Amino acid sequence: MTAEATRDRILDTAERLFAERGLAAVSLRQIGAAAGQRHASAVHAHYGTKHALIAATFERRMRRIDARRQERLAELEAGPRPIPVHALVEVLICPLADVIESEPGGSHYARFLAELYGDPRVEFIDLLRGRYSRGVERAIERLVEQLPHLPEAVLVQRVVLAFMQVIYALADRERLSGHAAPLGDILDQPYFVANLVDGVTGSLLAPLSDATRVGLERASLERSTSSYARARRRAG
Repeated sequence: MTAEATRDRILDTAERLFAERGLAAVSLRQIGAAAGQRHASAVHAHYGTKHALIAATFERRMRRIDARRQERLAELEAGPRPIPVHALVEVLICPLADVIESEPGGSHYARFLAELYGDPRVEFIDLLRGRYSRGVERAIERLVEQLPHLPEAVLVQRVVLAFMQVIYALADRERLSGHAAPLGDILDQPYFVANLVDGVTGSLLAPLSDATRVGLERASLERSTSSYARARRRAG
């Protein structure tokens, strides 16, 4: 077996075990054994640390996802403006869903992302800001342009919540798809993804409630008061 084939097998195994058991419950030794490596230190020899293996597992499929996001965004940017929010949300969601759905033999990647997102010891945002984040960054830049009425704090929170919704929804569907029983009332994949896009788009476009406006005004007042107090202390 070539070195590249060995690395692929290790990453396949790591993705599956991390998805099924969680990041903390799986060791490099266990991954190596499940991947058919005779030497206990095989995974360490290829990746060095567990964190490096987690990053490599994340990036392997994200490379293709990011490339597709950038392709879709380039197509939109070459067309009429403004770009609809719904189309920008499709850029964020559809390439991820397509990669998960197209994986031969079933995917574990969405559940791996869910474990990654939910583990407090892993800086998920740092991974998103890595080498394969340009598609996400560009799509969010376009969203900011299309949603100027939303204060930055609100938009940031809504985008973060959208990522949580997408990851956990896809992970749950991926888990259910692995069972022999049919999905029943759950929508078929294209309609499931379309409905997910609709939901995220609706949450981004939702008007600010009075309660949210009051909270923003209070937070702004508190920041102003704190800044004034600091200035007085420095002046004194």
